[in-house]
Amino acid sequence: MRSDIARQIVVALCVPASIVLNFLPFAQRTARNVSGGARSVPLEAAGYAFAIWSVLFAWQLVYAVWQALPQQREDPLLRRVGWLTALNSVGNGAWVVLVSQGLYAVSWVVILVNLASLVILEALAGPDTLAHGRRQRWLVRVPYRLNLAWISVASILATASFLRNDLGWDGAPAGPVFWGVVMVVVSAALGIAMLTLRRAVPFALVVGWALVAIAVGSARTPVIAHAATAMTTVLALALVVSIVRWRRAAPRALA
Repeated sequence: MRSDIARQIVVALCVPASIVLNFLPFAQRTARNVSGGARSVPLEAAGYAFAIWSVLFAWQLVYAVWQALPQQREDPLLRRVGWLTALNSVGNGAWVVLVSQGLYAVSWVVILVNLASLVILEALAGPDTLAHGRRQRWLVRVPYRLNLAWISVASILATASFLRNDLGWDGAPAGPVFWGVVMVVVSAALGIAMLTLRRAVPFALVVGWALVAIAVGSARTPVIAHAATAMTTVLALALVVSIVRWRRAAPRALA
């Protein structure tokens, strides 16, 4: 069908275009601004955390090539999620451009649209089963669950930054440190929820990666660093318990 060919072409163009935008000179100063702007919230991730984008980009590039193959044209899973993956790439590219221009409020809206596209993608993909095949699992579900996890944490930070930088709310009456701890707890809760509801191990691993980076990067704010360490431990325990329970119930691929 022509719509399938159009989808394949659009995805094959949007994914690499978004990746290229992220590596252009003007984009380099946005690499650590995952919160969408200034460091006005007492929560910061260690610089190495953002190396995960290399993994996400490489995996998505493989996906873009694979989905463009003629034999994948009528794949039911790709028909459901293909346009959303294109939208996600457009959003990633737009975010880089907006942040590089200092348009943080607009970039906040874009990151929420990106989050919504990934949530819908996850819902349309449905629960993972062996019937879907290994290629669909590793080339579609896993990379976009990794992306969903990272954007989920980024959206929390971006919202905090927007409230403080653009609306002038400093967290009163609780204060910014309190809300920093809340963001850490909410991030861990998302990881545990995805483990419980979707058996999404990759999602939990990315959230854990982010929490460790926050524990390291927020060392100047001990309360947040300790909270991130504690939540990393809780998430790790939840992951171990979940895997043991799943294996006892019925062997199943974890993705």
